[in-house]
Amino acid sequence: MNWLEVSLEVQSELADDIAAALIPYAAGGVAITSSQIQDDEQSGHITGPLIIRAYLQNDDGLEDNRARLEQALWYLGRIQDLPEPVYTWIPDQDWRATWRKHYKPIAVGKRFLIVPAWESPEIDDRIPILINPGMAFGTGTHPTTRLCLHAMENILQPGDRVADLGAGSGILSIAASKSGAAQVHAWDIDEKTVPVAKQNQIINKVEGIQFAAGSLPDVLASPDAPYDVVFANILAHVLAKMLSNGLGQIVRPGGTLILSGILAEQLPPIQEQLEALHFQQVALLREEEWCAIVTKKLPSS
Repeated sequence: MNWLEVSLEVQSELADDIAAALIPYAAGGVAITSSQIQDDEQSGHITGPLIIRAYLQNDDGLEDNRARLEQALWYLGRIQDLPEPVYTWIPDQDWRATWRKHYKPIAVGKRFLIVPAWESPEIDDRIPILINPGMAFGTGTHPTTRLCLHAMENILQPGDRVADLGAGSGILSIAASKSGAAQVHAWDIDEKTVPVAKQNQIINKVEGIQFAAGSLPDVLASPDAPYDVVFANILAHVLAKMLSNGLGQIVRPGGTLILSGILAEQLPPIQEQLEALHFQQVALLREEEWCAIVTKKLPSS
């Protein structure tokens, strides 16, 4: 069987929306990779735009899926100009090689190394996070994920209890566990991400992580809340709604809340919400136009 690869090269702020639009029609999955990786001995650093690749199965539903995919891209293009998608036929026997050739280890911060699951690079003193990149989100190529990892290496303490909202591939949960977290609970609204995250957990040989499909009400109902550290790597409008609906309640007094997925122009209202909820900003991390806010919950709140 052949596969039809659909690819677009876009700026990073568009990557998640495009990937989400392609997922329903791509039986072979969607991957986000960098168009440019600067070599640095055993690892690389992302320097260019991102490439979205979706793989459509060559079956009776191909033409219908392609038409629906193009319609989804057309609607997105009304919001912001998109490049024309590039279509390439991929022979079945070249499937795995086609996926893998776009990936190499990526160094993040001072401590982490995101490693494609099939590679065994020299790690040195970095913490390896092995990820199978056959999914749309959380492969370490997007600035919002890297910002969370930067924040983690500065704030996470051994023994912390961690919540990961919008867990995706499980990359942040796995990094937290490898950094000494005693317990990690992770949720994502897309139930399809749960088996992917669990498989990545197995690949990394870490325990103490519980992955589940769910949203904020499920987290609020958890008997394990509140947590020492909470990550929410989602989009700004969703974060704003979550803050209004009790996100702060799952952070213990004195605990840390890290919000990522925020564009620079979206910062002020999020910061105002946090201040009103008695969260004190202790760091603001930036990469390109993306921001992550690191906050402490004031003990008196």
